[in-house]
Amino acid sequence: MRPNLLHRLPLNLLSVGSLVLAEAMQRTGIRAFVGKLSMDMSTRPTYVEPTYTESIASARSFIDRVRALTAHLPDHDRLVEPVLTPRFIPTCSDALLQGLGELAEQSGVRVQSHLAEAKDQMKAVQESRGIGDMEVFERVSSLQQRFCLNDSLYPLTRLGY
Repeated sequence: MRPNLLHRLPLNLLSVGSLVLAEAMQRTGIRAFVGKLSMDMSTRPTYVEPTYTESIASARSFIDRVRALTAHLPDHDRLVEPVLTPRFIPTCSDALLQGLGELAEQSGVRVQSHLAEAKDQMKAVQESRGIGDMEVFERVSSLQQRFCLNDSLYPLTRLGY
């Protein structure tokens, strides 16, 4: 019997679509890392979680629910794994990034995020944090161990490429 993840405990709206995706990927036999966006800063208040602590709690619940989806299966049939997904630097406070890094370390899940996708985003991060995207993630060192950068267009400029 397959557990229905959507009928346990209240879900954060940012989690629902990701859980449906995780169930679909597992059911169709596709290996996948599925994440739930985490963000606590935005100009659209309905598009974020109210506080960084609520965002971290939601991420922890998401990890538990995705793992429950495959817990009854032998290891070789567990195709879907949860991944933490801080959206990108301008939408995540330092406290949220640090908390997600600690959660990644505790739970052993990977972290994926966007980095240096657009020059205006890079400029906004530099102006608001006083350092660049890459330095923000480096400062939150616990994010570095199992970290995957998506759509990273400009980080190599820092290395002279």
